[in-house]
Amino acid sequence: MEKRNKSFSDYISILLKWKKFIIISLILTGLITTGVTFLIPEKYQATATVMVSSSSGGLSAQLSGMLSDVTSLLGVGKSNSGSPVDRMLSIFSSRSLKLKLIGKFNLIDYYEVTKYKLDKTLKRFGEDFTSELDENGMIRLSCINKNPRLAAEILSYAIQQADSMNTFLAKEKAKAYRKFIEVRYKKAIKDLQSAEKSLEEFQKQTGLYVLPDQLVIVLQSIAQLESKLYEKQMALELVQSIGDVSEPQLNALKKEVDLLKQQLNDIKTGKSNKSITYYPLKNLPKDFRRYSEVYREFELQKKILETVTPIYEQALMDEQKDLPAVVILDKPIIPELKYSPKKAQIIILVELLILLFLIFVVYEGENSLDNPPRNLYEEYRAKFFNVIIKVFRLKF
Repeated sequence: MEKRNKSFSDYISILLKWKKFIIISLILTGLITTGVTFLIPEKYQATATVMVSSSSGGLSAQLSGMLSDVTSLLGVGKSNSGSPVDRMLSIFSSRSLKLKLIGKFNLIDYYEVTKYKLDKTLKRFGEDFTSELDENGMIRLSCINKNPRLAAEILSYAIQQADSMNTFLAKEKAKAYRKFIEVRYKKAIKDLQSAEKSLEEFQKQTGLYVLPDQLVIVLQSIAQLESKLYEKQMALELVQSIGDVSEPQLNALKKEVDLLKQQLNDIKTGKSNKSITYYPLKNLPKDFRRYSEVYREFELQKKILETVTPIYEQALMDEQKDLPAVVILDKPIIPELKYSPKKAQIIILVELLILLFLIFVVYEGENSLDNPPRNLYEEYRAKFFNVIIKVFRLKF
């Protein structure tokens, strides 16, 4: 007689046939799982939300002022890898801050670490203490701990320490920036004094005090371009030494420096014909050419000092600032609801997994009853299911 293929109703019938075994097994595993979940320590999650004050931008804002026409190239804002928000996120995830928290709250004992204490504590604490940027650009912090009060205290102390660390870094960066500008400022004063003295000496020697208006316009244009070139070169040197911009932005700034150099060369050689005021300096008489060089140097140093002075004054002010870098929007509070374990979810998940396993077992058992054992494995399988039938008192 040809064996009939089993239909869906046949499989349902098998489950109904073994329903007593399935139900009792699910009840037993459910009770065991429930008992185990009550043995798992309860944990609580404290949260906080902070905003980084724009005033903590410091150097990026100063660079923006120095390079007013290339601010977009510098990318001052969220996309800048050196932005205050990125710096604060780095501080919150830093090893230094976590070590302070571990030492302050004795977390090595809390995690009950006995071997490789520091590294293992850092790893486990890193899983419980997190910081991330939300969709509004705010930093969201969370700390998980068995003690709800301790979780909130850890967050409060972390914000306080991160703020202090950020303020220190900002001050150090502002100090380095101020020193950088100060050197240029003092040099600009000396260079202007030297250029002014050279101009006076040349005027006394030659008796030449006044240049044609056309030549004055050319020299002033050259001085203005050279001043702008000096400004961009100074900014380029600053970002190269401090590293506050990305490689594409740095390349864009280098290209602008090269373009200014080319423009200056065109004016000096007479290649530029954009205006009737342009005149090739190489065609000037000897005394006029020498005077133009001295006068141009004087105008250049005057414009450089005019550029550097307000930047230096701003750098001095920024170095003395003591503004809060972090504004706490949501203070850490003691959580009342537990974060874990989620007992209901654990029990449901375990029961579903056990049910799937029992279905497989039931079909194996049915197969064992329908077919005589053909090998050693099937003999052991048949004995196993005979024991189950007796224990659960199944009647087929």
